[in-house]
Amino acid sequence: MNAGAHPRKIRHYRALDPCFWLRDFTPSKDQLREFGLKEDEYILLRMPETMASYLRIRDESFLDFIENLVKVLDELRLVILCRYSEQSRMVHRTLKDEKILVIDRPIFGQSLIYYSSIFIGGGGTMTQEAALLGVPAISIYPRELPTAIKFLVENGLVLYYSSPEQLLRGVRKVLEKRDVMKEEFRARAESLWKIMEDPKKRVIDEVFT
Repeated sequence: MNAGAHPRKIRHYRALDPCFWLRDFTPSKDQLREFGLKEDEYILLRMPETMASYLRIRDESFLDFIENLVKVLDELRLVILCRYSEQSRMVHRTLKDEKILVIDRPIFGQSLIYYSSIFIGGGGTMTQEAALLGVPAISIYPRELPTAIKFLVENGLVLYYSSPEQLLRGVRKVLEKRDVMKEEFRARAESLWKIMEDPKKRVIDEVFT
């Protein structure tokens, strides 16, 4: 409304935005084969928008966290989705562990999310996708949580940690009982889908009626 929209012209729908493209989603293992990954044998980490201002920590601090995370992964791999070429160069330069796979080109990440053991994200969209796909999702958003993420945290579909230290402890807890956790998150996601309406249908109805 601050941008000039009239209140009577605003329509609400009972769904998260990723419901638009996930309602008919079918996971594919093509990317697992492409990157040499196995189902449920990796953690997926989505790099934040900027390592300093967005997360309020220094680049070195977050990279230290990643190095410490790798130490507790046991047989799991860590797959890092970079946003920018600068991030990719920094990660390649700093992190040399063979357990780490860096993906530095744009991809459709839904299947990688679906087959991961845990998803860790500092943003919003992919964290929502992970929650809707029933994957144990961890948010490291440091400021006041966006409304959608706060909703998911309150309903047990996203775990929230505001510091690398808390995040490391949280990942350890999930890994200790990851099979049980995955079942619990899948069940919560299924329950959530049951109360979400189809936003595409709502949009079509509004446009053509």
